[in-house]
Amino acid sequence: PSAARRLHLPMFVVTTQPNSPGARPVTFTLLQIPSLDIGRVHFVNLAASKQSTALDFLGSSPDGALAIGKLKGFSLDFDLPHGRFSLAEGSRCNGKAHPFTGAVAMIDMREDSRNRPLIPVMLDGKTYTAILDPSLPGISISARAAGLTRPADVRQPHGSDTKPGQHGWMHRFARLQIGADRLRNVNLIVLGQDIPGADMIIGFSYFHFRRIILSLPDRLA
Repeated sequence: PSAARRLHLPMFVVTTQPNSPGARPVTFTLLQIPSLDIGRVHFVNLAASKQSTALDFLGSSPDGALAIGKLKGFSLDFDLPHGRFSLAEGSRCNGKAHPFTGAVAMIDMREDSRNRPLIPVMLDGKTYTAILDPSLPGISISARAAGLTRPADVRQPHGSDTKPGQHGWMHRFARLQIGADRLRNVNLIVLGQDIPGADMIIGFSYFHFRRIILSLPDRLA
C-alpha cells in the first residue's frame, strides 16, 4: 500500500462475475503500472493487484512481488551464494549461456494452473511433487502427503510456512533427492494443511546455498 501511494499509480476497483451457482462476487483493487524495468528488461502497461497489508519476506518488507506468470518467456537465474539474480529472455539452460564450475543437474519442470514451477523429488524412496518458491523460508511437506499425524505437543517451528491458526512441526527424514542432489537426515517442516496442487515446497533455505536456474521456455530447472 505505501509503495502504491508513493508512486501515485492509477487504481481501479474490479468485481468478478461468478460463473457457478452460489458463488459470490469478489471485489479487489488493481493498479496500472505504465512501465517496469528489471535490469535491461522493459515491461509496459502491467496490471498489479493491491495488497491490503504490507508484504513480508523473511523479516523484510519489499514494495511488491512479481508473479512468475509475467516471466514465462524468460530464464531466471538465482545465484544467491554470490548475491546475483539474472533475467534472460529465451532458452538459457545450456553450458554456453551459463558456464558452471561444479556439478549440474537438469530437472524436468512443469507449471500448474497458478504458473508455479513444479518438479519431482524423492523423499525416503517415494516420489513427490514440489513447488520451487524462494519467497517461502523452508523446505516443507504436507502431513497428508507424508502420511504423518500431528503430534500432541506440536509447536510452530521458527521460520515455518504456517500461518496463524495453522500448525506445523519438524520431522526428520532419511533421504531427500532433488535432481542429483542427495541430502541425508534432513529436517523438514510438516504442514498440517494441504499444499494446493503439490506435496512439498522447496523454499529459500535450499536456494540460499545453490545456484538454481528456472528456464521457463525449456521447462527445465
